[in-house]
Amino acid sequence: VPVDRLVDELWSEPPASVRQQVHNAVGALRRSLGAEGGGVRLVRTEFGYRLDIPDDAVDTYHFVTAVQDAKQAEELGHLPKAVELLRSALAVWRGDAFAGLSGSAIESAAANLNEQRLLCLEELFALRLRAGESASLVGELTQLVAEHPLRESLRGSLMLTLHRSGRQPDALAAYAEGKRLLADELGLDPGQRLREIHAAILSGAADSVA
Repeated sequence: VPVDRLVDELWSEPPASVRQQVHNAVGALRRSLGAEGGGVRLVRTEFGYRLDIPDDAVDTYHFVTAVQDAKQAEELGHLPKAVELLRSALAVWRGDAFAGLSGSAIESAAANLNEQRLLCLEELFALRLRAGESASLVGELTQLVAEHPLRESLRGSLMLTLHRSGRQPDALAAYAEGKRLLADELGLDPGQRLREIHAAILSGAADSVA
């Protein structure tokens, strides 16, 4: 990372001694990393600083690798293995990415990682539905939809789960709520997938929806 970029990220109005402050901060960080061990090194380069860290010491590496492996398992038809891998991917999360840190670069990376986590959650519930789960998912999906009411994939999974648990009125109510929220907050209609699930529930064909 170039020193100028570090300065831009850390100071809106850099002081005259900014480069010395960067040097001092790097020294403190090196001492902290040395105390922690684990093969992590902060290296000075021609243009700035580079953090050398083993892949297996980074939560993001474990998350991304497990998601990729889950995709391969799904493509091979190994749904239980794919579910297991997605669970392991989500297990590395302990809250929002980079919580408590600020800066435009950090906030952009955090937003991307948080989105990837939600996509992983959506895929996990879709696979669990395909594997035959239904009633056991209602509580988890109800909570997730309440937290992320505009995520159509989660709402669609909730609708299918409710229908397959014998709760067709609740499934239709979940669709109606989602349709209203999309219109009120985004000015949009439900997407094709959500409309197809709704139509399948009305026609009694929802059990065949994958």
